[in-house]
Formats: sequence, C-alpha cells, structure tokens
Amino acid sequence: MATSPSQKFLLAVAKSKLIDTQTLKRAVERFRQAYAGKRPNLQMLAAFMVQHKLLTTWQIRKISQGKYKGFFLGKYKLLNLLGSGGMSQVYLAEHVVMRRRVALKILPQDLVNDPEYLQKFYDESRATAALDHPNIVRAYDVDNEGKVHYLVMEYVEGSDLQQIVEEKGPIAPNLAADYIRQAADGLEHAHERKIVHRDIKPANLLVAKENDALKILDMGLALLSNYAAEKDEGDDFFGTTDYLSPEQATNSPHLDGRSDIYSLGCTFYFMLTGSPPFPDGTMAEVLLKHQMSEPKAISTFRDDVNDGLIAICSKMMAKAPEERYQSAHELSEELGQWLLDNDASFEIDPSVTGMRSEEDAEQMKDFMAQVQRDHRETTPAMGSDTQQVLMQEIEEDAQQDPADESLQISDFLANLEGGSGSNLGDSDASSKDTASFKGQETIKRGEEKGSSSTGSGPNRSAPARRPPPGSSQPRRRPPPPKKTSKEKAKEKSGMDTFLNQLNAEHDSPKDAANSDDQLQSFLKNLDTND
Repeated sequence: MATSPSQKFLLAVAKSKLIDTQTLKRAVERFRQAYAGKRPNLQMLAAFMVQHKLLTTWQIRKISQGKYKGFFLGKYKLLNLLGSGGMSQVYLAEHVVMRRRVALKILPQDLVNDPEYLQKFYDESRATAALDHPNIVRAYDVDNEGKVHYLVMEYVEGSDLQQIVEEKGPIAPNLAADYIRQAADGLEHAHERKIVHRDIKPANLLVAKENDALKILDMGLALLSNYAAEKDEGDDFFGTTDYLSPEQATNSPHLDGRSDIYSLGCTFYFMLTGSPPFPDGTMAEVLLKHQMSEPKAISTFRDDVNDGLIAICSKMMAKAPEERYQSAHELSEELGQWLLDNDASFEIDPSVTGMRSEEDAEQMKDFMAQVQRDHRETTPAMGSDTQQVLMQEIEEDAQQDPADESLQISDFLANLEGGSGSNLGDSDASSKDTASFKGQETIKRGEEKGSSSTGSGPNRSAPARRPPPGSSQPRRRPPPPKKTSKEKAKEKSGMDTFLNQLNAEHDSPKDAANSDDQLQSFLKNLDTND
C-alpha cells in the first residue's frame, strides 16, 4: 500500500514529540469521528490539529516539509518564530514542565564565535535580569545548548507602539500621555541602577493585551548592538536615527538617563503626530537635525492636543540635556499631574492592543476566521544562518526501503488505533493552547535559574510528561500479552482499511501532489489573511 501524505504527516508528528502518544491517539480517533463517511485529506488533518490547539501553523509548516527535528531548545518547546534580525532571532516558546510561555532571543552564529561579544552578552544579560519592574520586559535566564546561546525573556502578547500607530493612526492625547508615563516609570527603575537603554523607540515599547500595561523591550541590551555595529567596520551606525539624542549622535561617552528621555520625547511626538520628528533626509542629515533643528509643530498635525501636553513633549526633546527633565521620575510626576488636571479618562480600543475573542470555533467553517485572529502576524521566512544552527535537521535515510517505511507507519498508526476516544482536553502539556500568540513584540523571556517562576533542581530538566512533585504516581500496567501471527495479520488488515479510509483520494502520485499543493496554499492563507 502506498504511503499517503497524511500518513507521513502523522508519523512525522509522532517523531517530533510535539504531541505525546496518548494525546495523538485521541486526536486520530476524534479526527475519524469528525469526518466519518467523508474523505479527509492532509489539509483537513492540518486544520484539525490547529483548531484543537495541538500544533501551531509554524510547526505544521516545518513538519509538512519533512522536518520533525529542532522543536526543542533545552527545556523549551518552540511554538513560533516571532521575529528575525541581524542581532538575533526571537521565538515564542513554552517551558516543557511549567508550561509557561516565554520568548527566546537567540544569538546569530557569527556573534557567538566572537568571545568578547559572547562575554558582553552574558554580562549584560545578568545586569538586565536584576531589573524587576512591571513596565520592563523581564529577562529570566541566559543559557546555551552547544553553540546555540539564548536569552529567555518574558513574553508579552500585544502590539508595540510602532504597529499601533501604523495600523490605527496617532493616539489620543490622554492615552499617549499615560503610555509615556508608564515608560518613564520603567526608565526610572533602570536609571536608578545605572542602566541606560540607548535605543528607546516606538518598536521597543509594547502594550500588553492582558492589562494594557506598557513594557519596555531590550532594556540594558543596547550596548551589545552597539558593539556589534562597531565590529562591522563602521558600515552601520548604531541606534535608530529617528529617535536618537543629540549627544548620542556625537558618540558622547557620558550618556545618562536624559538621553533616554529625549528618545522617549521623540517617541511621544510620533504617537501624537504619526510621524517621527525628522522624517526626511539621509541618516547624516537626520542626525544633524536632531542637533540643530526643531520639528514641525504638533498643532500642524492636530488641534486636540493642549498646550500643556505639547510643552511636556517639547521639554523632553530639548537639545541640551540640562534643559530636559533631569530624571524619569520628574517626567512621570509631570505627566501624572497633567492627567489629573485634565481629568483624563479614556476607553481602550481592543484592536489597538491586539485583543481578540478567545472563543474557539466549534464548526470547521469558523476555523479560518479563528486562526486569522490568532495569527495576525505573518511568520517570517526560514533559512537564516542562526536558524540553520538551531534547527539542524536529521533527515530520513535516503536509501530506506519504501516497504519498510510503509510497515513502520502502519505499525505506528496501529498503536494509535488502540487509543481511547476521550476528550482532547484531558491531555498533557502538548494539548495546551499553542495557537494563540502575537508577534511581538515580544519576544522573549523565560525562566530564571533557581527562581520560583520555573522551579529549580530536578524540574529544570524534567521531561514534559513527568508528574509534578507530590502528585500520585499512576500504577504501572502489566505489559500486554504478545500477539499471535494471526492476530497481527488481522490487526494489519484492519489498519490498512483505516489508512485507506483516511486518505482514499491519495491512491495516485498525482493526487498526493495535489494534496501537498492544497496544504501549502492552506498554510499561506493562514498567515496572509488578516
């Protein structure tokens, strides 16, 4: 019997260890029940896995490409690729024991090979981990698996201010003022510990979906980017020129928290106007404007921002550091008073922070709409050097006998056939929702070694299916009796019938190819339809 795409997919899922055996048994049984009397294909099977939150679309894409390795990094299971850049790649991940979602920032291999940079990475990560404030994205852990070095950070589901303004336009004055006040509170905490961010910009300020709190991203890690840029023979100027302070533009060695206040003022300006202070010109021209020119008045963009708030923004953007607010605390107090004086009250647009309905679709016809809400960010393309290091694939032996492969698949699915049809919600960590996330944004942050957030000791490397300490251990069942040759033949015959029913339309190579095309089209629609 020819091996169909659906059969190969199920075997790859099992080999990936993303779904434990018992849960996969229940999934196959439930899938058969859902499509009783119909002719399900690989597209339906993939949709079923996502709908029931057993796999994410990113995981399905890799598995459909025949790649079942590389879904685990240390004690974390990778769920999605959130972002990729020259300094790192960021993955949404889940702790396999604690089931807590985090963001993993993984260093590119060329920087890992630089011992000086690697030492700075660990030094800065330790300093960042000392920050503990509700308006700062927390760094929990730094670790490595071989040559793969990564930072584990808090995962914040929501949108950054760059995304919010680009999608919704300028922000209401009271809401913008409150976001900047929260950012100032976070900066105050860092500045008191002699940590200057150096790259405050809209894309590094995240608005959490859960409680509308603003969180600062990459606190304390800017020096690493600076070092990497300097190593690049000066081809690239560090920092985002649209929001760079005048003193930082001149590479002043005496930067302090007032530089962050200037950058935050430029971000405030962007939130109110929809434009950075100096949107035109080359990089050198923009840097010069930060030192010599005044931006276009906020009143030329809108007339609902009062003079008091404009004055606060202008003071934050003063050219000379001594003319700005002298501390983030002073700025926070000023904004807090303005909010009180103006009796600020506002309603949050749920779409601004990425809020979506949590109600799962019960019918397959509702599935696409649900997935589109859960996957508003397009998963970046794969293939960078860093990911190749992380995701080294161990391919099947090219010389494997097709008959052996078919028998292996039949044997595996025969075991699945013996599983119960109980509710998928009774499964372990793998059945937890792994489909709802937003590309953050967020990026990172996970469990601190020895901390209460992840546990310590044995839990650090415990397998996903190990019961928590103190729980009752299930009684081991005696091994089943060995089957006779006649029983094995009967079972194989029954399994062949099941496999034929599962993929009746895949009897020919042409049909199998059509199914693969359908799956790729399906996955593309998941990521491109908003």
